[in-house]
Amino acid sequence: MPHPTTSLLTALRAAHGRILADGPSDIKPDYSFFPWNNTLRSIAQGLQGTAIWILVIFLIVGVLGWLGGHFSGSGGMQKIGWGVLIACIMGAILVAGAGSLIGWAVNINIFS
Repeated sequence: MPHPTTSLLTALRAAHGRILADGPSDIKPDYSFFPWNNTLRSIAQGLQGTAIWILVIFLIVGVLGWLGGHFSGSGGMQKIGWGVLIACIMGAILVAGAGSLIGWAVNINIFS
């Protein structure tokens, strides 16, 4: 007669194989399953658009600050203007690429 622990381990291994047969690699996201997904998509698009507009406004402020520092001879103002420009460009890259970054991360196969 096999040891109870051995039969339990065998049963768990068999159940584990059955559970993973239809496992995570077969799961595909269904973005239209819940009725509020379209609303969430619209909210995300609106927030992304708003963030880009805010970045455009700050970019213009950064250019004006850089130009003001350039023509007035203020090195500090030029540095701040350049910093704002670089921060806005980096922010725009992150905001515009957020969906692609998440889509890339979703497709990483971690179970095989």
